[in-house]
Amino acid sequence: MKNLSNCIKEIELFVNGGLEQEIEDNEPVMLSKPDEFLALLKKRVEDMQQYVGLIEGYKTNVMNLARTKKNEFYDNLLISTIDKICRVQGKPPVSAQINMEEYPKEETYAATKEAIQNKMNLLASEGESFFKTHH
Repeated sequence: MKNLSNCIKEIELFVNGGLEQEIEDNEPVMLSKPDEFLALLKKRVEDMQQYVGLIEGYKTNVMNLARTKKNEFYDNLLISTIDKICRVQGKPPVSAQINMEEYPKEETYAATKEAIQNKMNLLASEGESFFKTHH
């Protein structure tokens, strides 16, 4: 996380006047050697793009971890059991409604956990009512 905040600080400095200051500081070079000045600017922008790339990498890692954690909340045995019940009843499988590739939609870990637990409780109730009526 320290590296992430360093990347963000570098970009903030660059955006909030760092580039402007650099242009002012290098005005003599800019006037006498415009090619060198343009090369310097290009390098600074490329440096910032590397920071942006690092931040995107962190974001991807965090999103993938969130998806993995979300998927751990699913009760796969329950889902496959309900799928079998659905097949017997001629209904589409519930597993078709669950997208393991999707990132969590909820704002927080707790909200994701609660939403999936509610879904699992609903499936468990469906399973129980099936067995009560088909014993």
